[in-house]
Amino acid sequence: MDNYVTGVSERSQHISNLKYEGYINQKCTAPIIDLFNNEAIPYSISERPTMPMIDDILMKAFARLDAGTNPVLHSDQGWQYRHQWYQYQLREFGIIQSMSRKGNCLDNACAECFFGTLKSESFYTSKFKDIDELKIAIEDYIRYYNTRRISLRFNGLSPVEYRLKSYPGRN
Repeated sequence: MDNYVTGVSERSQHISNLKYEGYINQKCTAPIIDLFNNEAIPYSISERPTMPMIDDILMKAFARLDAGTNPVLHSDQGWQYRHQWYQYQLREFGIIQSMSRKGNCLDNACAECFFGTLKSESFYTSKFKDIDELKIAIEDYIRYYNTRRISLRFNGLSPVEYRLKSYPGRN
């Protein structure tokens, strides 16, 4: 049985220039992490967590599912994951929903670990002039994380390399 986790992380972007200094809109990143190889498959970026953002990520995930599979999708108890439409979509595609216990972030540790890594390796050392630059940085980092960032857990392979080695011929 395939197992996945998801979550939403918000990032306030502090910008400075000659005319303006302050906080501007946040960007929310919502990936689905494959627990087999820690690959961030699919993800969505939005100004704030909205149902269209969550719907977008679900449609991308559904397109990747193998016929006849019934994966588990684990999340925290965010409003979007308790929403009737979200739960309906999961049932329609045969996905088993799992949620963290209230107040227990450890239940969703893989997603939280991904967000911590993303922030520490990409954001804390960088400044972005605007939200569009931040979005590009998030997309670039996720591509790097999936295809080039090695993991000791996978004997020095990236998540994509590990998946391809484990399942030859499967993209």
